[in-house]
Amino acid sequence: MSPVSFQLFPNPSPSPSRISPNALPGITPEATEMVKKVLKDDYEKHHAFFNDQGFHNHVAHHVLAVWALGAPKDVIQAAYDHDKIIQRQAYKSPGDITRDNFNDHLGDENYYNAYVNYFIGAIKQKDAAAVLEEHVFSSAANFASKGQSGEHPKMLGRFLGSLVHPMIHIGYGVEFNMPGLVAEGLAQAAVHGNRTGGIVPASTFLADPVPSAGLQKPAAPHAFTILSRVLKDENIKINIKPKDNDIEVYTYVLDKWADVILGHVNEWADFDATDAHLVERKVEELQWTNVLIYALPGYSYSQVQGQEKKFNADFFSMHLVTSSLFLPSHIAVLSPHARHLLLRSYFAVSLTWYIARGKPDLHIKAFFDETAAFPIVAASQNGPGKISVLPLGSSTANPNPWFAILEQAIGHADDHLCKLQRTLAHYSALYGSRTAGKADFAETELLGADRLDGTLFVRAAALTAEKLGQDNLPPGYWDRSGFFAESK
Repeated sequence: MSPVSFQLFPNPSPSPSRISPNALPGITPEATEMVKKVLKDDYEKHHAFFNDQGFHNHVAHHVLAVWALGAPKDVIQAAYDHDKIIQRQAYKSPGDITRDNFNDHLGDENYYNAYVNYFIGAIKQKDAAAVLEEHVFSSAANFASKGQSGEHPKMLGRFLGSLVHPMIHIGYGVEFNMPGLVAEGLAQAAVHGNRTGGIVPASTFLADPVPSAGLQKPAAPHAFTILSRVLKDENIKINIKPKDNDIEVYTYVLDKWADVILGHVNEWADFDATDAHLVERKVEELQWTNVLIYALPGYSYSQVQGQEKKFNADFFSMHLVTSSLFLPSHIAVLSPHARHLLLRSYFAVSLTWYIARGKPDLHIKAFFDETAAFPIVAASQNGPGKISVLPLGSSTANPNPWFAILEQAIGHADDHLCKLQRTLAHYSALYGSRTAGKADFAETELLGADRLDGTLFVRAAALTAEKLGQDNLPPGYWDRSGFFAESK
């Protein structure tokens, strides 16, 4: 590989969006230099996939997440030392990628290196946002061109494929202003297969992001209402897990119900994407929705299984939460047309995964009745001193549960945990003041939505911390069984 330009991995900077998370106290020059060193080393030495099954290299995600949570340089180095053991070595592609042959090698991981170099060159000529717009959200990047095989490139489908990993990787690049990560993420998307099928059809690229002027019509339904309709839709039945392979289940759902899912999503997507405030509100809807999809079935499942069964921390639903964190950063740099494409298609992918995990019920009332709004999470040894001004009570030894939750996440070997808890902590900061019963939730069709308040996120985080903080944590601590009748 050619030497990396330092400017591909500059100092991380604040997100272009005001509703993205800020870094926590703890940032030091040494930690920042370590992050850049790791990102450069990973870029030069490792492939996007760490095995021949297309499992993803998460080094960049891990070190940036813990850096943003205030981890010192030693923790960042330790995270890299742990993660790099399983990585595949980088290798030179069989040939270069140019504008002329861009579509000819899509889906071929052997061309990952060549696509990275192509995107680095493109970003140097323009900027990351312009390259993202052109190569993911344009008609030419999807259905207005073809490769030698006669296939359309369908780059938006690749961008949202494989549990939205390309979107996540690019999201880190956009959030922290790391052009190298944007190039890597775009290359990763290019060498992915396209498994989004009919939920990102050609017609999506013809939709007008601005509703016709003068038309008086009701506001588009809330994401909770769409979720409720999918849950109640008797045409979508997946009681028994139809395949052993979870990705095959996702494909099965697409093959059977893509048109139904898209029909539901299109109702929600009838909004003006030039209205920045409205777009932020739609992002908020998706963030709440995906946390519900992760947290509520995980808790209900544990109750069905009995007290010995910990929270079902579903590996696939968890990615819906962590990916939603990057919606604001993406939205901030995209045109209205691209924003509309992203939000519509992302919601469709999220609902497809919800169905593919068994379309579990969402018992909101039970979740809020039975889980703790102020959970007691194992904290560090340093409790309140003898002259503590804290009153006596259950909160005295642990006045803010987030400190213990994030401390555990920073030091945990699994990179998904720090990403998830960082996301939930940010949502707690952003939405934590919300009280139950507000009309925008209560008037949706989702049963129990009037009970939702800003403690959702700490409840979900504490359940996850309890599950992944067990002594002698067994292999496979993220759950993959789903929420099917045979699993219960």
